[in-house]
Amino acid sequence: MGRLASVYAGPFAMWPESHTPFDEHDGEMFADEFGWFYAAVEGPGSESGPGPSRAVFPTPNPDKSRPGGPRWIFSYTNEPPGEYVGADFRWVDREAEVEAFRGAYARELAEMAKAAGREPVLGWGVIYGYA
Repeated sequence: MGRLASVYAGPFAMWPESHTPFDEHDGEMFADEFGWFYAAVEGPGSESGPGPSRAVFPTPNPDKSRPGGPRWIFSYTNEPPGEYVGADFRWVDREAEVEAFRGAYARELAEMAKAAGREPVLGWGVIYGYA
């Protein structure tokens, strides 16, 4: 089986992995509306303690944009395989993108916060994976 590289840049919600907002069947909530990334993280939103902790990052699905939602999401998954990818993020208004995400997905974020037992940290950033 081949390796898969994945890069996402855009707004996200973040919970410590111990507070992953699962549905009543222990599945990822709103799986059609969000991409779900599990990653190591340090800083705001992480569990306290030495070194990185695990966190879950639900991100808006770039193929299902919403009116008033984020206007700029970058998503790349090994297509074409073995190629490089580059992007210039200087012009992105990250604060406006996070606020658009907060507004357009308010209902889902509120339901996930209830299931997780805490509010998420909302942010804008890069999530990279290689599996």
